[in-house]
Amino acid sequence: MLDKYEELNLAIYVDGEEAKMVFGNTKNTETSSETVKEQVATLVESMKNPYFNIYHWVKGEIFDIEAVDKAIAKKDQV
Repeated sequence: MLDKYEELNLAIYVDGEEAKMVFGNTKNTETSSETVKEQVATLVESMKNPYFNIYHWVKGEIFDIEAVDKAIAKKDQV
């Protein structure tokens, strides 16, 4: 999103020169050949949301408890 913002809006302020841009700078000659855009994309892909995993774990546990509850109720009916 920041990349698109920079491309569309901030290009005016740097006179369209790619070398002055942060995210769109493809001529990055620092220690790495990766641009800031690629570094941010790699970081985002490597990060995981622990709440996503906890949510699905708890949801599975609730289904297990409901299944046991239904099994006990059916046993009592029999």
